Amino acid sequence: MKRKWLAALLAASLLLSLTGCGGGDSTESTSQTLSQSEQEVTQPVTSEPEYNEDADTIQTAPVKSGTIYISGDRGYSTYGFSESNTLEYCRTVSQAARELQGVATVYNIAVPLACGIDFSNAVQEEMGWKNQGGVCDFIYDHLTDGAVAVPIYDTLRQHKTEYLYFRTDHHWTALGAYYAYQQFCQAKGVEPKALEDYETMTFDNFLGSYYEDSGNNPALGNAPDTLVAYLPSSTNEMTFTDRNGTVTPWKVVYDATNYSRGAKYNCFIGGDQPYEEIHNPTLNDGSAVLVVKESFGNAFVPFLVDDYQDVYVVDYRYYNGSINDLCREKGIDDVIFCNNLNATGTPSRISDMQRIL
Repeated sequence: MKRKWLAALLAASLLLSLTGCGGGDSTESTSQTLSQSEQEVTQPVTSEPEYNEDADTIQTAPVKSGTIYISGDRGYSTYGFSESNTLEYCRTVSQAARELQGVATVYNIAVPLACGIDFSNAVQEEMGWKNQGGVCDFIYDHLTDGAVAVPIYDTLRQHKTEYLYFRTDHHWTALGAYYAYQQFCQAKGVEPKALEDYETMTFDNFLGSYYEDSGNNPALGNAPDTLVAYLPSSTNEMTFTDRNGTVTPWKVVYDATNYSRGAKYNCFIGGDQPYEEIHNPTLNDGSAVLVVKESFGNAFVPFLVDDYQDVYVVDYRYYNGSINDLCREKGIDDVIFCNNLNATGTPSRISDMQRIL
């Protein structure tokens, strides 16, 4: 716009000089030119509207029901921040990155809870909940030794009107996990697979952990969730090793139609198993990834299957091996820590992670 304004002034000056050498018709032409230029210069400058983080958020505090809170037909758990515990989590992930330098790149995904995405900042403050965007930034700012942050809070907040978290369960949906997968791909510098390229399986009448935690509140009971799972195209085959050491063939996404209404989230990677392997028969490039997770990672893992030759998964709560040894044994390139924010501040969870380094 500045260039147009200068051009208008130059044009006006040239025409004025010509007016001094010519007849009266030039004056009319100059007036017309200036009018057009002024009209162009004074047009309003439009720009992209600033993102309003609080737009479309819940503006009223939820109501206690059992051990959770309810707003409308949605359940929510609380969130409390411990700086010392969270710093210890950061040190743990950074230690993994340090010990795996030259072997694998370590990534960290800190998953916000639904209350940090759905409610306005004012309501979160009223409830005494620490701003989870700030907590995610705190974690990423304190990662060292080459650990790579995968920031997802802003992305989830911008998509908050979508079905990112279940109404009746504490987990995120596969759609929420997909947005985390997109951000991981961005951090890694690769192209994510488009959501529309996945086939889906849908399971209705899911009443998750919040329903029981609420004392079977009818506000949740009358609004069961629909679980949508996205199937990898390369393979849906996997194996898991259970806590007794038994290896079982399974499905990356299992048909949970006949599961009890509270167990349908277990359709993802066989639920919370200590160790899992998925091998993609369409790739032979030696690529391998390890996901170190609690249950939030279950919905995330299927999106990695088409991108790697080998996908390994450990649930640090139950795994008894060493991820450092595993990475060297299996030739693992990438390690992804995927944890919800409550886990990143819970001493027992952090101790479990430290135990398997």
